[in-house]
Amino acid sequence: MRVHFGPIPETPDFMPQPPWRALKEPTPWLMQLLAVPVAVVSGGGILALWSWRTPLKAVVLDPQFMAWGLAAFIWLIPVHEAVHALVHPGRGLSDRTCIGLWLSRGMFYAHCHGPMSRNRFIAILIAPFIVLSILPLIVSALTGWMHPLPVTGSVVNAFLACGDLLGVLLIVWQIPRDAMIQNQAWRTYWQSSPVASQLEHG
Repeated sequence: MRVHFGPIPETPDFMPQPPWRALKEPTPWLMQLLAVPVAVVSGGGILALWSWRTPLKAVVLDPQFMAWGLAAFIWLIPVHEAVHALVHPGRGLSDRTCIGLWLSRGMFYAHCHGPMSRNRFIAILIAPFIVLSILPLIVSALTGWMHPLPVTGSVVNAFLACGDLLGVLLIVWQIPRDAMIQNQAWRTYWQSSPVASQLEHG
């Protein structure tokens, strides 16, 4: 695993020429703008589920609720990216994984060099939403246990995951199931391949 500050690094040995095709995706700034309505749906939906399944009012009325919310925002950023990385080939421990901060775009990222299957790529994108937003909600609903930190973390993460969820929608809409995907910096490329999973190398 490597740490990088600045734009998502390029993969020097990857030349996205045919049969590679570019995913039709917006620029980083436009991506964040388009993700706003997704954030309203994902964050609002998780908040509504917490309200429906659990005694959320008691948590919200906690005098330290705002402090818990700020704490959730701080710890969520590294944990969110770590969950992305854990789904990378090699569980994020190989040189293929790069954790970075693109300060001018206000973006943290967990980038993976090299090809991978479409399903692996989707799993990487959606994992933090499932682990950090859905799973605490399920555990709380089953056990009745409530604490401001997982509640606020679940909701805040649902808003933060809007770009990931938008990325999933773009991939499902444009890329066939048997495809192989690879990033070059922030751009995404794909090609159909029945042996995509064999090229992930772990």
